[in-house]
Amino acid sequence: MIAHRGASGLTGEDNTLRSFARAVELGCDYVEFDVRRTRDALACFHDGRVGERAVSSFSLAELREAAGVAVPTLAEVVAFCHGRIGMDVEIKDEGIEGAVVEQLRTAREAGPLLVKSFSTTVVRRVAELEPGYPVGLLAAPAAAGAPPGPALRTAVATTREAGAEFVSPHHGLLADEETARAVLGEMATYPWTVNDREEMVRLAAMPIRGLITDRPDVLLEVLGRGSAT
Repeated sequence: MIAHRGASGLTGEDNTLRSFARAVELGCDYVEFDVRRTRDALACFHDGRVGERAVSSFSLAELREAAGVAVPTLAEVVAFCHGRIGMDVEIKDEGIEGAVVEQLRTAREAGPLLVKSFSTTVVRRVAELEPGYPVGLLAAPAAAGAPPGPALRTAVATTREAGAEFVSPHHGLLADEETARAVLGEMATYPWTVNDREEMVRLAAMPIRGLITDRPDVLLEVLGRGSAT
């Protein structure tokens, strides 16, 4: 069970230590979060822009002021999660792969760790660094009106070509269960972002490694591991 940007559907915040703390309280296996560069730090922040400015043009202090939230650094998140919960790290920017891997080295023995990106360049670079933990490719939904099978097949082929070990597809790419099972084979799979209870039930019955959700409280009920609070 992977809490998307922390327990974001419960706290109203994403990529904050408060949201991560709620995921820990619920007993989630991982928190998922995004990493971007600012001028002076690796920050856990989703959007590429705040207003008219690129996040990369802000200092960390400026970003916190502009966003109106205590944006944590990657180092702060690693320290917080250490020994408490696994980390599912999405790298948003190209060119920071080495710095991210270096900071994550301290967490390798502290709990489960995944690193992924939508960028095949990022995935390939991280895989080449042989970080010692699984690296994966994110896959976007199929184009409107297009069948999901070909898009999933392309995502899996690209994952293998990039030297990655898992694929993290939009859950809609698994809509055709027979095709999905055939295409995925033994590849580790982490669908995103699954908030509908019926979809959780459907996907939990498939051969996947974990579900990414904004509502870990609901997924806990589906998996029989607790009740919503």
